[in-house]
Amino acid sequence: MCPEIQFHIFRFGTFNLFVGVGLVFWVCATLWQLKRMGIRGDKELLILSAIPVSLLAVVAMACLSDIAFRWRHFWADPSRVGATFYGGLLGFIGFWWLYARWKGLDFAFLMNVFLPAVAIAQAFGRIGCFLGGCCYGRPISAWGVMYPEGAPAFVQYGHCPVAPVQLMESAWLFCVGIALFSLIAFRCRYAWYFILVGLGRFGFEFLRGDVRSDVWTSISLSPAQCISLLLVGYGLVLLIRRRIGQCREKSPVGGKAEKEAQP
Repeated sequence: MCPEIQFHIFRFGTFNLFVGVGLVFWVCATLWQLKRMGIRGDKELLILSAIPVSLLAVVAMACLSDIAFRWRHFWADPSRVGATFYGGLLGFIGFWWLYARWKGLDFAFLMNVFLPAVAIAQAFGRIGCFLGGCCYGRPISAWGVMYPEGAPAFVQYGHCPVAPVQLMESAWLFCVGIALFSLIAFRCRYAWYFILVGLGRFGFEFLRGDVRSDVWTSISLSPAQCISLLLVGYGLVLLIRRRIGQCREKSPVGGKAEKEAQP
């Protein structure tokens, strides 16, 4: 059972609390970046007005992906449908890609604005996962944590310490978000987000001890690891295309000079 924080007559589940903190951070970081880049008028209104709908797409795809990957658990108890981050990420990217084409916005620019804050928002969400007891790790003896009776990890492993993989991934995501904001060029944030998040998730999946999927059981990799490999590959393709574009800019006989995405 997820622990709660009580404030007078109000109670907040710690998982929902940290997800909310991550969401608030993402919205505030987006507003700050748009203001810092001088986005005003109709373009600012187009972006801000679509944010609530994009979040609905995130929730819908996150839940649908959980049903698709763990359909046996869903049919056994439909009231306990969960959510997957990669499903939500797909919904988020898919929505903004369609919206950018519809409204004539620069999709790459939007992703370069959004994704660094998404990494930090996910880091807060992983802390919520740790406190809520989901996404727990495999049994480990040296530096594990032990969940109380009734928690999913206790039900599966009993009085056995498990790896705090949620906190490990949270620390990695905080580092990724900070690096994207401060060390990586704006035009390359989009690509490096996929590479760094994909590599981290691929590695941390080996420490996961919860039920990952009811499909793809014939292969040793989890669905999240397969998706992570695709994300890393896509990020590398984006970097290669960017590099080729820069070489064309410098070539005296090169084609049309590539310009950095601007608002």
